Amino acid sequence: MRRKPTPTPSAAPVPAVADDAVELQAPLEVIDGWPPIAVESLWARRLPGAGDRYRLDSVPAFALDLAWQDEVRAHRQGGAWLIAEVVGRGGRSALRVLVDPAEDADAIAHRLAVLGAGVQRTFIPALLTLDLAPELDAGPLLAALDAAEADGELEWQEGWLAPAHRRPPPD
Repeated sequence: MRRKPTPTPSAAPVPAVADDAVELQAPLEVIDGWPPIAVESLWARRLPGAGDRYRLDSVPAFALDLAWQDEVRAHRQGGAWLIAEVVGRGGRSALRVLVDPAEDADAIAHRLAVLGAGVQRTFIPALLTLDLAPELDAGPLLAALDAAEADGELEWQEGWLAPAHRRPPPD
């Protein structure tokens, strides 16, 4: 049985897993016990006529350099399809936010959704994944994340930051 993500209410659309989705796996580098899994499963759809190419249909929680709607090449290894490389970007960004204390995750999720992020909860109560749509002005959201991190409310990390969401270099 496929487990579909449980979205947190958000201002931006959060991906829903399609009925024709296939599971791809992204091997992870585990350092000092983080992340708590060695492989992340991501939903994707095979691109018509593209053989080993897929479009991601979920927001990565742990895999770096991937975001929802990226196009990837995958190959079969054993009984699994492993992501081999990104072959096209979908223009979206993926961030992860670790809330402290975990009981504040719903309130933080709401604040980030108001700023335009698609927010999803993960199997870790304190961990949120954020999806940033290509048209989102990410400046206010990134500033809010920085401020909340400075206040000790959370830690955040870029999984993949699309060029449209990157901050200009300091002068």
